[in-house]
Amino acid sequence: MGGSLNIVTLVAWTAFFVVFSYAVCGIPFGLVVAKAMGNIDVRSTGSGNIGTTNVARSVGKGAAALTLLLDLGKGLVCMLFSRFMISLLVLGEAGFSGSLATGEGLVAMTVIFLACVMGHIFSPYLHFRGGKGIAVGFGAALGLWWPIGLGLLVVFTVFAVPSRYVSLGSIAAACSLPIQCALRGFPVEGVLVVAVAAIVVVWSHRSNIEKLVRGEERKFTFHKKEDEGALKPVPETNETHVCEDDSEPAHELSDGSQDPEAPEDMTDSASEVDLTVDTEISRPRGAHFAAEPPNETEVNDTVKAADDSVDGDDE
Repeated sequence: MGGSLNIVTLVAWTAFFVVFSYAVCGIPFGLVVAKAMGNIDVRSTGSGNIGTTNVARSVGKGAAALTLLLDLGKGLVCMLFSRFMISLLVLGEAGFSGSLATGEGLVAMTVIFLACVMGHIFSPYLHFRGGKGIAVGFGAALGLWWPIGLGLLVVFTVFAVPSRYVSLGSIAAACSLPIQCALRGFPVEGVLVVAVAAIVVVWSHRSNIEKLVRGEERKFTFHKKEDEGALKPVPETNETHVCEDDSEPAHELSDGSQDPEAPEDMTDSASEVDLTVDTEISRPRGAHFAAEPPNETEVNDTVKAADDSVDGDDE
């Protein structure tokens, strides 16, 4: 073909690589990695998302790094492979033809870029549910035109790092995508295509937007082991604790045990009578008790003595 662009052939092969890229980028690497490295289904933990952020929170740094690499890599590989093959099959040029960097060729590449993002967000392997399209979008943007990818990274870093809100950086980067493409001379059709991709990415962050508005969005943190931060058991001690000023005074028996029948309104006053519940317990010093009534024998003796004295007076 000598580098001439056949529109019909371009459309046909673009459609093929759209399907190819959608299928490849739909692979849920976050789910696979979390299962393999942590035996965790990230769809049932954290935010329920299969992306890098939720893997980091649910499994850890290593799993998150691998997920990021695979998600970014699938977007980049699909874009580079599609560009190479379209250059070869449509233009008859081995390598990356410059014709795919302008005009209809560049529009075709933006459509494949859109397929990469859509495959990740609407994975055909997860009933058309998936991630939020940031890592795969960054990788695909590098394959579309590397300055665009670097521009997205800069915007993401500026917003995400100071705030520690990954969602804020992701939304800002997505919103900047069509602007950057327009500023770098993309055809209007190409700008519109990437604008659709940006809108879908922002839409996938709708719950994050609501949380950001309410101030409830979680800041980025890595997963910690279960034993880290776990509460240590308090050792049992036999120490006697003194009651604070605002607590009820303790009432103890002489053997140190708690008196279960002590009234709640009893206070520790020196003017009140100390109580005991067992006659076998010695009475505290300073306690006051009523005199015991005389027993029956003493009463009888007294009465008999009185009778005797009366009889003597009569004699």
